[in-house]
Amino acid sequence: MTTSAAARLVSPATDTAAFLARAARWVPDGASVFAGFNWPILTVRTARRQGRRVVEFYEAGAAITLTPQQMPSSSTDYDSYADRMSWRGSTFDLLGMVPRLHAVLLDAATVDLRGCVNSFGEGTTFRSAGGGGSADVAVRARRLVLLHGGTRPERIVSRVSAVTAAPHPDAEVLLVTRWGTARLGEEPTLLELAAGAGEFAQHLHRLGVDTSGAVRSPMPSADELGAADSVLAEAGPRGYRVGRDVGRKQV
Repeated sequence: MTTSAAARLVSPATDTAAFLARAARWVPDGASVFAGFNWPILTVRTARRQGRRVVEFYEAGAAITLTPQQMPSSSTDYDSYADRMSWRGSTFDLLGMVPRLHAVLLDAATVDLRGCVNSFGEGTTFRSAGGGGSADVAVRARRLVLLHGGTRPERIVSRVSAVTAAPHPDAEVLLVTRWGTARLGEEPTLLELAAGAGEFAQHLHRLGVDTSGAVRSPMPSADELGAADSVLAEAGPRGYRVGRDVGRKQV
């Protein structure tokens, strides 16, 4: 898909602020969640900006109950959240707690219908060093929420060429994108679709996803979008690529 074609799949209903607002709906008030780097940290912060009480676990072995004053640049940015911790332990301690959490939120640059992630950059010129600790966390999650904020739906594939993280066989696996949300696994199903995202549904259908029962995803409210915009404005100075342009203009 060309850059211009990908741009056509981004609209006010599917831009980055709308994506973050929808992703934050998967972080309910009172939830305890694991947040990986990038989209998960931004998503939880968006939920917090909407007034939700969240306990956020990081792979460094920390639980954050109060919103850090400064957005963490990563899940190991200890200085940004040291005074907001309610628990401190080792990474091994944390891994033992993962199955009891409401959800594990991970970034999914390239993902397949099984819920397997390839963090090496399949389908893009970007190449990362790999998935870090995501494999150890993903396989322990009972609910795995994969966040794909890219603008190229072809990075959602039937089967990735390399697996850097895979879900537990019994886990509920959800893929949240700017165009809609799908349940992955043995019977992948499109659950909801944003307005104007028909091309995305067609892409999933060609991969073998059941799209027949998808419902229209409600457009985020002004409060939801305001929370997402404020987080995006914070993200740029903290080194997040997605934050270089602010709010509703960001795709």
